[in-house]
Amino acid sequence: MLTLLLGTLMSAPAAAAEQHGVFQWYGARVAQVMEERAAMLFPVEIGGVHCIMQLDTAAATSMLYRPLLSEEIVQRLASAELRVTGSAGAHLTLPAGSISTIDFGAGSERRCGAAHPGALVGTLGNDVFKDSALLLDLKKGSFDLLDAAQIRRESAGMDALRFVPDPALRGLPVVTLTDEAGNKRRMLVDTGSAPITAVLYYLDDWRRITGQQDLSKLEGMEVTRWGKPALCYQAPAQVALSTEVVQVRRGDSIYYCDFMSDAVQENNPVQGMLGMKPFGAATVVFDFSANMLRVRQAD
Repeated sequence: MLTLLLGTLMSAPAAAAEQHGVFQWYGARVAQVMEERAAMLFPVEIGGVHCIMQLDTAAATSMLYRPLLSEEIVQRLASAELRVTGSAGAHLTLPAGSISTIDFGAGSERRCGAAHPGALVGTLGNDVFKDSALLLDLKKGSFDLLDAAQIRRESAGMDALRFVPDPALRGLPVVTLTDEAGNKRRMLVDTGSAPITAVLYYLDDWRRITGQQDLSKLEGMEVTRWGKPALCYQAPAQVALSTEVVQVRRGDSIYYCDFMSDAVQENNPVQGMLGMKPFGAATVVFDFSANMLRVRQAD
């Protein structure tokens, strides 16, 4: 996850988490620009208490942040499942005791609990949606959870793209983008990078796409990744990248961040991340049952 936003999200206001099937766009300042659609905050229920979590399709597992959990929620987690409910009433759950917790984020006076419902508690990963499909209507700000029959009905007329079939990817929504010279890159579709067009992990690759050779001539942007400072650089793409369902056009901002060196290893199966900005107001289905990305552009 390209977490340009997490430092801001720690102080996110309480959401109307009781409203099933509706997510909240949360705004944050990114690269000196206020992005109104910076993160998707999803309503979840933990033992009858409503909280919110940031949707993160780049994460294989969901994570709760200990500093944001009230003692009440900690106690409930031992015996209560985490539930996500779609707009049509369908729900998915994570069993009690199966959710990872990490020491991340600053504590808040409004920790989620019966006294303070609707507070942020962590990130919602793909383990919740295993063997099912998540529909995001980016125009309406709504979501649904689809069974096999609903997938067939909703996907009619949608453009479809298969996830890269590599066991090392653990079922993550990774797709192949091809540039104008025919070079292919595996890109992780990341809802946690909602306001971003794309991030390239390799500096040489970023230079080829943007034409920028000297980072010293660019203004670096200080960001926070898991509580640690890093520098990011952005420049307009001089070369387009595309798939059958979405395109990164010439002129779109492409990021490179120096913390990506953590991810750049010889056995790394992914070369970058694709944010949600190129999808605009489309309806997007992450079909984890068939390992497909399905897209219908807005009217």
